[in-house]
Amino acid sequence: MCRKDMLRTCRKFSTPLWLIALAVVSSLMAPQGAFAQGQAIHGIGVAKNCVGQLVVGQTTNCVITALNNTDTDGDSLTVTGIFDIVQASPINVRVPAAGNLPIIGVTGGATCASANTAFPCNLPPGGTVAVRSNAYVVDADDPDPLPDQGQIVWADQCNGPDPNCNTQSNTSQAPGQSDIVQCLVAADCTSTPGVCQVNTCVANVCGTAPANNGVACGSSADTACSNPDTCLAGICSPNNEQVGFTCGAGTECTDQKCDAAAACVSSNKIDGTTCGSATDTACSNPDTCLAGTCSPNNEQVGFTCGAGTECTDQKCDAAAACVSSSKLDGTACGSATDTICTDPDTCVAGLCVLNNAPGATVCNPGNPATCDPAEYCTAGVCPTDDPGTGCSNAVCRTPGYWSTHAGNDKKNGSAVNTTQAVIALAGGTLNVCGETITNTDLNSINSAVEAMCVSVKGDSQLQLIRQLTAAALNCVISSAVLPTGPNPCAGVPLYAAVFAECNTACIANLDKASITACIDKVDCLNNGGIPTGSGASYFCSTGKCSDSPTANCTSGNLSLCATPGTATCNPNTNNCHNQPLPGPLTDSPAGSSDKCNDAIKNSCEVTDTSCS
Repeated sequence: MCRKDMLRTCRKFSTPLWLIALAVVSSLMAPQGAFAQGQAIHGIGVAKNCVGQLVVGQTTNCVITALNNTDTDGDSLTVTGIFDIVQASPINVRVPAAGNLPIIGVTGGATCASANTAFPCNLPPGGTVAVRSNAYVVDADDPDPLPDQGQIVWADQCNGPDPNCNTQSNTSQAPGQSDIVQCLVAADCTSTPGVCQVNTCVANVCGTAPANNGVACGSSADTACSNPDTCLAGICSPNNEQVGFTCGAGTECTDQKCDAAAACVSSNKIDGTTCGSATDTACSNPDTCLAGTCSPNNEQVGFTCGAGTECTDQKCDAAAACVSSSKLDGTACGSATDTICTDPDTCVAGLCVLNNAPGATVCNPGNPATCDPAEYCTAGVCPTDDPGTGCSNAVCRTPGYWSTHAGNDKKNGSAVNTTQAVIALAGGTLNVCGETITNTDLNSINSAVEAMCVSVKGDSQLQLIRQLTAAALNCVISSAVLPTGPNPCAGVPLYAAVFAECNTACIANLDKASITACIDKVDCLNNGGIPTGSGASYFCSTGKCSDSPTANCTSGNLSLCATPGTATCNPNTNNCHNQPLPGPLTDSPAGSSDKCNDAIKNSCEVTDTSCS
């Protein structure tokens, strides 16, 4: 017990929890059904604790807790409500008058409805649910101890092994015998202790004691020459830095140090210490300290202070400023090496001047053996080699050549079937105008002879097939790799574009003008020429202009020459028509024209499905 007139603060608390649990068990453990020896015990623990000030008319707040710590069978409990009974004037007042007190917390795996804010609640073994009870008003005539109760409405879930368990609803209460005391733990004491002091609760009475030595106090940061302060025997003691400790950043040429009075004092850094700019900038050397001040150091007159340009220098003058001067005329600049059409550049009056090679300078001598023409400088640039110029390493023959080299005959026993050998090099098949060429037989829809031996005044599509078949054979012997796909000329730059264009026109059997234009282009290539221009300006080039070594011409068409009135056309002596067949093929003697004449006379054409 404690005397009300001697206490400033107090706590109204229930019987200790272990005693409450024991009391509740003894009051709730009447058998629920037959109760035999060794039968499981079913019950609930109830606790009520109140803390507040012992002042008449003042209120205290109480906490009522339901605990599932008495059930020996491991059952869970369902708590459907918690309220308070205040045994004061008037006696036995229910709080609240209806409903339940608000839930303030759950532990031990307990869960309640609406995110643990409303009943009912499920309490597994060891689970608890606590509520905030009424605000209890202290009366002048309150007895000591205080008689009040906490009420719990609960039921056993019977989810253990006891067959005699039942789920009837029960109401249990905490016996209300609460003494009034000042505190149970130091946290119950509400006074504010001084620096380096802490609250204590000794024998239910609040007091103070010195804080532990070393607890931080005073300033929490290291300021100047003082470390953070700490408690010593209940008093806040300052901790000073040692003499000479750096206490501030100082300046570039001074330091800040602690003295014996724990104050910061300034001292000069050693003369010559680097300061200012750390690198040589323009005409100033790195600065250095002198008597605590940063002094500039200038470069000597004429010192190089910047990169300048290719044709200028940057030098320091007497005012320690950078000035520009031109390098000697003729100083090399730009490209350091002679690159084809551009001589090394030189400086003139501080500027880099381009030195180009003369326009007629040969920058690519070409390769006559492969029909690659020479190229010439133009405004300091060497033109890119055009793979369509000259014969571009190609080998070409006419349809007449391939038709008379398509088999042995009695009149010329040394003739070789070179055409069949080239078809074999192509993998045994050539694709021409949507038709498949595989042999050199007569009366065969797949025959190269039937494709190339047609009437000169016949169908224009057949005339185009004649030229395309010869072109396909030329591409096979000119390509570095075996042809694949629908265009056997895809790997031969001289033929690739023209063959693709005209093979498509042949398959579609376009208008006569388109077919005729294609016949001329492919025939031009097969005879060693270069198709040049288009439409009305088209011609088959057979040479190069005497005044423009890269311009195409014929003896009758000098329109692309630089001076058409005076230029002449130099024939292409190394065109594809003059190139030998690659080994092991050879230009063997031609056979007679009898086989070709027979093909012209018969009714078989490669586009006629009536052929065998």
